[in-house]
Amino acid sequence: MAEKLAEFDWNPPKRGRPPKYPWKQWLDGGIYKLEYGIDFDISVKSFRNSLKAAEKRYGVQVRSMSFEKGKILVIQARKEDS
Repeated sequence: MAEKLAEFDWNPPKRGRPPKYPWKQWLDGGIYKLEYGIDFDISVKSFRNSLKAAEKRYGVQVRSMSFEKGKILVIQARKEDS
C-alpha cells in the first residue's frame, strides 16, 4: 500500500560528495556555537571561506564571531534582505 509522507525534500542531492558540514541545519536562522575539533577541523579563516560559499548556495547572510583564538565560532544566518 502507498505510504503517505508528512514531508519530502523535492531538491534531490547533487552529484559528488556530500557536504562536509551540515549547512542546511546551521543556516536555519538559529544561533550555533561551533567548536574546533568537534564541529569543524580547519582554521577559522578557512571555515569562514567555506561559510561564504554556503551563504551563496543557501541565499542567506551569516554573521559570525570567533572566541578563544579560533577554538569557538558562533554563527547565525539571516535571509539576505533582513
